[in-house]
Amino acid sequence: MGEVNVYLLNPSVQGDSWLHLLSIPLADAQRLSHRPLKWLRFLVFAICGAEGHISMDKEGGTVDYQNTLSTQFQAGDYYYFPAGDFHFVDPCVMDDRHSAFDYITSLARGRAHLYGVDPTALTHGIRSVENGILLAANYHRKLGHGDCTILKTPNFALDTVDIPHTHDGPEPTGGSRYTLQHFAMWEDRPNPDAQFRGTGGGAQPPPQPWSLFLDFMYGATAFRKWSSGEGILNVLNDFAAAGMLARVAELKDQSSPGDDKNSESESEEDVLSEVSKAMDSILLLQHFLAGTTPREVAEKRRNAARRWSKRGKRSREQ
Repeated sequence: MGEVNVYLLNPSVQGDSWLHLLSIPLADAQRLSHRPLKWLRFLVFAICGAEGHISMDKEGGTVDYQNTLSTQFQAGDYYYFPAGDFHFVDPCVMDDRHSAFDYITSLARGRAHLYGVDPTALTHGIRSVENGILLAANYHRKLGHGDCTILKTPNFALDTVDIPHTHDGPEPTGGSRYTLQHFAMWEDRPNPDAQFRGTGGGAQPPPQPWSLFLDFMYGATAFRKWSSGEGILNVLNDFAAAGMLARVAELKDQSSPGDDKNSESESEEDVLSEVSKAMDSILLLQHFLAGTTPREVAEKRRNAARRWSKRGKRSREQ
C-alpha cells in the first residue's frame, strides 16, 4: 500500500534542509485516525516539541486537515514546518549522576509553555500521579516495548472525534479522552478508551497524567516504531559513537524512605530500557537540529560533572 514519509525542516541549516524523520505504513496512518493529516501534525509535534503545520510540498502549501479522511489519504512525502523553536530535553541533564526526576523536570521546563504548565509544579517528585501511570501488567509490557501508547485528545492538532473508537463503544463526545492506541495490532482491538482511577475523593476528581508527558511518550514510541532508518538513525549513530548517547536506561529514581527496591522485577527494567532507547534517540535529535558539535557537547557534560562534584563536596563538608 506504500509508505507515508515525513520530513522535518531543519531551520539551523541555511537553505532548505530536510530531515527524513518517519516512514509509516499507509495502513497504520489510516487505521489510527479518521483524519491522518491532523494525526501526522500532532505526531511530529510530539517528537520535536514545536507546533507547526503539514504540507505536501517543500513550499509549505496548505492542506485540508478537516476534510481529508482516512479513505482519501494517500502514501507519499509530507513536510512539517515548525512554527516555533524545537523543545527537546536538554541532554546536559542526561548524566549518569542524575535521576529520572531531573529528566522529568527538564522535560517540563522545556515544553511547559506549550501546555500552560507551571514548570515549578513538580513538587511531588518522580512518583507524582501526574508524572506517570500504573497499568495492568500485560499493558505495561506492551507500552514499554512500543506496541501501544496513550493518546490524549483534544490537543492542538486533534479533536476527540478524529480518533477511532471500539466498535462496541459509544461515539466519544466532548471532554478529555484517553485512547490506548495499538501501534502493533493486538487482539484486534485498535483503540480502546482508557479510564484512570486515582486517589481523589468527594467532589475532587482524581488527578490525571499531564498531557505534556503523555505526548512526549507518544512521540518517543512512534519514533521507535517508524523512524525512517537510513539517514536519521545514521545521524544518531554518529552522535552515539562520539560518546553523546544519553543513558536514560541507567538513570535511577530518587528512592523515597520505605521504598521496596526488591519489588522491581527484571522484566520491568527491560520495559523501561525499551522506552528509554526511543527517548535517547529523540534527545540526540536536539544536537543535530541545533548544529551542536561533539566538542561542545562533551564540554557541556564535563562542566555538568564538575558542578555536580562541587555540590557533593560542599554537602560532605557541611
